[in-house]
Amino acid sequence: MKILVVSHLYPDSRNPTHGIWIYRIVKELTKLGNEVIVINPGPGINKINTKIKFINKIQSLFNFKYDRESVFKHIKSYHPSEKSNKFKLKNKKHIPRKCAVENTIKKYDIRNIHLIWTVTSYNSGSSIYEYAKKHNIPLYVTEVSSPYDLEVGDSVKKNLAKKVLEYATKIISISPGMTKQILNNFPEFTNKIEMIWLPTSNFFLNVKQRYNDKNALRILTAGYLNKQKGLKYLIEAVHKLYNEGFDIVWNMCGDGPMRDELKKLIYQNKIDKIVRMHGMIKNHELINFYENSDVFVQPSLHETQGVAIIEAMTAGLPVIYTKCGAPEYYMNERVGIQVEPKNSEQLYNALKNFDKKKYDSDYIKKYVMSIFDEKLIAKQYLDLFLSYKKENIISSI
Repeated sequence: MKILVVSHLYPDSRNPTHGIWIYRIVKELTKLGNEVIVINPGPGINKINTKIKFINKIQSLFNFKYDRESVFKHIKSYHPSEKSNKFKLKNKKHIPRKCAVENTIKKYDIRNIHLIWTVTSYNSGSSIYEYAKKHNIPLYVTEVSSPYDLEVGDSVKKNLAKKVLEYATKIISISPGMTKQILNNFPEFTNKIEMIWLPTSNFFLNVKQRYNDKNALRILTAGYLNKQKGLKYLIEAVHKLYNEGFDIVWNMCGDGPMRDELKKLIYQNKIDKIVRMHGMIKNHELINFYENSDVFVQPSLHETQGVAIIEAMTAGLPVIYTKCGAPEYYMNERVGIQVEPKNSEQLYNALKNFDKKKYDSDYIKKYVMSIFDEKLIAKQYLDLFLSYKKENIISSI
């Protein structure tokens, strides 16, 4: 089967981790005998130059290049730049991406496509659905952006997303919570929706927690530092524990717009001696933190899936998590503790009463991989693609 993937999310030489889950699925689809071509439209240099601070951070982590190039050479991928200066009107913002995609198809003579898989109806689907419709090619749309109300937040975006979803063969949601959000906006597409989780890799499976020869509870958080992550409630909980003489150490990995505010809160609560902010770190550096932690904490206000939770579990860590839209659908008492969002008191109690001996790291690893293994997820996608193909063959007889 020849599959064309169109996604604004995909690893490239500017950001090798951007949309890494899509690469994981593409890689496995290729291993299963499919020919997969990826078109990954993105901003041109004119947009990039306005984000110098962001560039400096990325440069410090990766070998940054202005020209977007493939980082996985065994997958055929194209990374055209969007020339957006001519399209400043609100209802024309999708046009540069559409032009970039269609020009790439023409330039590289991409033909005989059996199906198209695109990620998000508005951001990527709007750039390819007219081409798919014109050539009668089945279109599969995975919706990942949450809160979904913001993704299709105005009438222009919503109308365009609706056109894409109307033509789509299937709409793939990445969690039960995401499904609810889609149907709140487009209840007419109930029969089109399938739910498939985002995949994880086995990168951290060999991690072994090191024996804690001190009494301190070692907690870890990792991810984007924004309001949605609810870290201020964890600061309140840790502050209360520290004031009571509880021995605790917190390693905070990640960066984001709330970094300075969180740092200020840490100092105001006088817990700067036990909270260490490490900033953005690479995957191989995370191994050391997983090895030297007792529990991963994710106090999010909202999660579409909870990728950081899942990665921590692949390293064998139990998780204290919030009931925030996704984790509650796959977590259980053998792998973690559930608390309510925006509730520092429940976080305090969960940490105070946490007993590492109750959790089996090997079980946690096996459990999480039984749901999120990239091979399993890719097979679910392929089965979905093939089911449509079989239906078409049967209906044409």
